[in-house]
Amino acid sequence: MIPLFLLFAPKKSPQKNYKDRFMIDRIGIIGGSGQMGRMFEKHFKALGKIVTVSDEASLSQEKKLVIESDLVIISVPLGAAKEVIKRIKPWLRKDQLLSDFTSVKTKVVPAMLETEASVISCHPMFGNMSEIKGQNIVLMPVRPGKFQAKLRRLYEDLGLSVVVMDDWKKHDQSMSFIQGLMHFLHIVFTQTLHSKDVDLKTLLSICSPVYQANFAFACRILQRDPHLYTHILMDNPE
Repeated sequence: MIPLFLLFAPKKSPQKNYKDRFMIDRIGIIGGSGQMGRMFEKHFKALGKIVTVSDEASLSQEKKLVIESDLVIISVPLGAAKEVIKRIKPWLRKDQLLSDFTSVKTKVVPAMLETEASVISCHPMFGNMSEIKGQNIVLMPVRPGKFQAKLRRLYEDLGLSVVVMDDWKKHDQSMSFIQGLMHFLHIVFTQTLHSKDVDLKTLLSICSPVYQANFAFACRILQRDPHLYTHILMDNPE
């Protein structure tokens, strides 16, 4: 027979499970003044997250940012990422998650694994934009600890399409084609046009929409930081 006090005992609240889903509440973005950092800061805050950012002008805040964050994201140029990870290594703990937004992982992932934190490397497959819903982000659970499902849910709540790649080296191999080869081809394309002194107005007036799209993509590459493409091409051993 069931004791009466069990029949009238209050049911367990579902709030605990709800809270567990959103355990990543405090997010620190190192390099938060850059386009990618500012974009994610805005979207994380829209979810109600506590977001702290730092950059070269506020290095004094970096230690406080790392210590107080559940998730620390490295959002700096690829060439600076390894040095930043080395600098913050003494402040990271086992109960934290360290992540990054770099395009090539070969130097970044080994550096992150030297810290005490859990490690999930990330690669947003889009640039700065006001609306990010439906865009792809790649997650590489290198040493995920308890965070993999929570980080995936965080990005899904932003409306992103999450792709999980268990092998970060396979990611770099894929990027050697998706980014490295494609960027190289368009750089050669634009350099050839420049060297031949081509009449672009005439070319654009007679080419098909597909080729117009190629011109547009080439222009997009030329407008970006050339150092980014240098690292994408030179730092990827694949």
